[in-house]
Amino acid sequence: MTAPEAVAIGVVVLLLATNVYRAWTQSVTIDEARNYNMFISEPMSRMFAFHDATNHVLQTVLSKISIMLFGLSEFTLRLPSVLGGLLYLVSCYRLSRYLFGTGWLLTLSVLALGVNPAVLDYLSAARGYGLGLGLLMWAFTHLALYFGDQDERRLFKAGIGLGLSVAAMLAFLYPAAALAAIVTGILAVDGRRFWVAVDKFVGPGIITAFVLLVLPLSHAKREDVFYGVSTITDFVSGLVNLSYYHSPRVWIVGRHLPRFGSWYVVIWAGIVPAFLLATLIAGAIAARGWVRSRQFAAVEKNDRVLLLLGAAMALMLLMIVAARHLFGVLYPSGRTGIYWVPLVTLAVLLLIGKKYVKIPALVFAVFSVVMFAGGFTTDYYPEWIGERKTKEVMRLIEARHGGREVRLGASWPLEAASNFYRRRFRLDWMKPVDRTGADGDFDYYYLLAEDAGLIEKRKLRTLFRDLETGTALAEKP
Repeated sequence: MTAPEAVAIGVVVLLLATNVYRAWTQSVTIDEARNYNMFISEPMSRMFAFHDATNHVLQTVLSKISIMLFGLSEFTLRLPSVLGGLLYLVSCYRLSRYLFGTGWLLTLSVLALGVNPAVLDYLSAARGYGLGLGLLMWAFTHLALYFGDQDERRLFKAGIGLGLSVAAMLAFLYPAAALAAIVTGILAVDGRRFWVAVDKFVGPGIITAFVLLVLPLSHAKREDVFYGVSTITDFVSGLVNLSYYHSPRVWIVGRHLPRFGSWYVVIWAGIVPAFLLATLIAGAIAARGWVRSRQFAAVEKNDRVLLLLGAAMALMLLMIVAARHLFGVLYPSGRTGIYWVPLVTLAVLLLIGKKYVKIPALVFAVFSVVMFAGGFTTDYYPEWIGERKTKEVMRLIEARHGGREVRLGASWPLEAASNFYRRRFRLDWMKPVDRTGADGDFDYYYLLAEDAGLIEKRKLRTLFRDLETGTALAEKP
């Protein structure tokens, strides 16, 4: 084993351990708790009885099974995401080794694909994004390998993987549909294997997604699709922000860079579009080589993957724009477009092998790893930072309640997690928390910073305050 291989494997092990630690220790968030309260804690039939954007179907089913087998805890709720993270990290290593060999580019690839803090969040949080990412990268790895060894079992695995990724998170329909169309087109032209694609790849994927989603989506309404942004500028800048400005701690790294704040605009408005264009050009050149050789397998493996990436991302973008203008569907926002992150990252890494963009691609990849490392965190999810102390707050109330019945008033975003821990810690003496807010007559008040004025208004006694977020617990004197 070479030193770069050992380092890359070490990175995978370290990141997996980080995911396990976060899943075990971090307080649940509003989205995780809401899904538990609405679906997982209810009979299995409920999750198929109506549609709600909170219900990421495959994630919900697996979390319910995990809790039934091992009991209720943060970790059992998040176990499917942790396993999705394992699948993602192993697939990234496997694909990187196939594309880049055993040198230091392998290590750089595993770091760039793995340490992105936005991706890491969803490789432990109990949402469908991490599971979807793991299944997407597993499927993409099998597609890349299939065009090298022509093993049709890989097509079947890739189809199942894409179907499951859509079932894990419906937003993954865009990359799944784009890859299905591109691969089917390649097989139809290259040896007239259209029906092989339908039978071994597209068919299994569609059936898998259909079986899991048909009942929940049969109750869906147009107004259920409410999360997103209205402009493509916000779509692109949101993804860049999610990766490069994910945590305030990134400024520890950024303060050493001149005009650090301006990098945000430079990345999303200039650098990322430039590399996407370079990917399309490299893919077009690979397509020309394919036309000349008349065999897709004759194209160099990295060029094949660049062609797949370039064509898929172009088609994804076309579908996203069409959905916006034809059906009024909002553009992806942050997490709902998270699948773009590993695909664009992989494209930049592959461009390091191209003569005219080698240095810019290498510099940007290294810069990205440094920025990602600056946003690395293990004690909270930045998207839900205000909820990071809920577990400690509920334990503090438990230690003080003294056997009496307790009413807790909470800022409405804290309601779902408070009720989760009420069940988790079996606090039967606590009344269920409602979403009407905390401005009422309660024994304890769990408040976000914007509601902290209630402490003075009601002359409350502060028991706990999170200095980083301003979240506080107070009691009636």
